[in-house]
Amino acid sequence: MAAQRRVAALTRHLKGDGEGRTPVVSGALCRASSADPEVAAVLYKFITRDNMELRQKIFDFLKDPIYQPEHYLSIADFRALTRERFARFAAAHFFTITDYVDNPRRFLATLECLAWADYSLAILSGVHYTLCGGTITKLGSAAQVAAHVPAMDVGRLRGCFGMTELGHGSDVAGIRTRASYDAATREFVLTTPDDDASKYWIGGAAGTAHICAVFAQLEVAGREEGVHVFLVPLRDEAGRPHPGVRTADCGAKMGLNGVDNGQIWLDDVRVPREAMLSRLATVSPEGRYSSALPDRGARFGATVGGLTMGRVLIAGAAVTASAIGLTVAINYAHARPQFGDTLIGDYLTHQRRLYPALAATYALHFALDRVKALLAAAPAAAAPLLRTLSALHALSCLEGAAAELALGGVLTRAGAESLRGLVNDLCRRLGEDRGAAARTLCAGFGCPDHLMWAPIARDWTTAFKYPGKA
Repeated sequence: MAAQRRVAALTRHLKGDGEGRTPVVSGALCRASSADPEVAAVLYKFITRDNMELRQKIFDFLKDPIYQPEHYLSIADFRALTRERFARFAAAHFFTITDYVDNPRRFLATLECLAWADYSLAILSGVHYTLCGGTITKLGSAAQVAAHVPAMDVGRLRGCFGMTELGHGSDVAGIRTRASYDAATREFVLTTPDDDASKYWIGGAAGTAHICAVFAQLEVAGREEGVHVFLVPLRDEAGRPHPGVRTADCGAKMGLNGVDNGQIWLDDVRVPREAMLSRLATVSPEGRYSSALPDRGARFGATVGGLTMGRVLIAGAAVTASAIGLTVAINYAHARPQFGDTLIGDYLTHQRRLYPALAATYALHFALDRVKALLAAAPAAAAPLLRTLSALHALSCLEGAAAELALGGVLTRAGAESLRGLVNDLCRRLGEDRGAAARTLCAGFGCPDHLMWAPIARDWTTAFKYPGKA
């Protein structure tokens, strides 16, 4: 009896219930829905929600043939193509880096679009605009922003982000790059004491970036003042290295080979006093340190808080990767017959693997929208801002920010708790588990590069290691 019941259940799963009712989602229904332009327009508006006109302009721009996938390039040619793609995108000037603070939703919307075209381009742009440019905007004085951001906006000055060290991944407080103030020359002297303290896996460092936002332990008059950020020139426009700067190429990777990750050593590199980002702390010409945040912990939280925007973009790219892959998988399911004329998408067993991934993608898309709203609302007040940014960074690192967010009045404790695991779910479930499941449903057609699953798998597996390079 048990075997008969099992056979009957499997028969219903595969062919319906024998009373004329088809499986839950039919290929005909999917095709009818997607063919209705009014339904598509309403759904797009509901899903997109913000900056729709800007997004459409960028998507139209990305129809340029230079942004079409290229699957037969060497690593050197792929990097050159990524730099050219970046240069054209930057020259179009869809936004400004100051949107990082002034209009976060516009900033995020602009960079989110790039992941639909080329994830190497999205990562290289994210390092330049978000990590380097955003750090300057958030931690720099008005004069420092004015001196660097206009050239960075249009790609004339290209930046990278020197936080991670070979021996210190997520342990930012423990980094060992030194920055000592020389009052006699009014300069900071930046030093890499050994290989473990070299800046490692830095996107753009091998050959693209002109400047680097270097995180270093500040020493003034023999006193340790904690981690601060310094703008250090790496190379000139011709690619010649700055005196005392050594770089090396991290080489070929599993994915994202359009990004030239590199290693940086600083051999007593001297930079002017004005090179330290000084919105939160300053060093006088005579060598007196002062900060608007006397608490060292608060200073550190504000200094590393700029990572949050980048982590939100990585989470958003996970949603994008899942959306692209599921589009391929669902279209394949409703075009591929198997065992006669029945489409594989009409088998309930196939649907039960495919549509939960689609549901998760929608759910996490809307959950991420809540995170973006939280991020955009954070600058509402000066004092709670620092706690909020620190807590948001902890949230993005999955270190548990519920109490901090609740204390800051930004979310209820329950709301913060529900958001706590969001980034991890996006990265792990969409980037790996859900993606792999949907890819296997395309059988052999999940493997060709031109169907996008294979590049997504390689790039996303590589990107998944970015949030904490420990």
